[in-house]
Amino acid sequence: MLGDDALFTPREAAGVLRKTTRTLERWRSDGKGPRVVFIGRTPAYRLADLRRFIRDSALRPVADSQGE
Repeated sequence: MLGDDALFTPREAAGVLRKTTRTLERWRSDGKGPRVVFIGRTPAYRLADLRRFIRDSALRPVADSQGE
């Protein structure tokens, strides 16, 4: 089992989140998405941060499509 400090490449993190690497790039530049760490100039994602992002995203209410 992987520890919370395990690092994921952007491609691996995108797979976990079921998003594209381009979405992760956009989130990084917009200051959104899971926390990112840099190893030199290379972005990486800690497993704990991916889990937290998924948990927090699941807790956020989704707006009603009819605007109610």
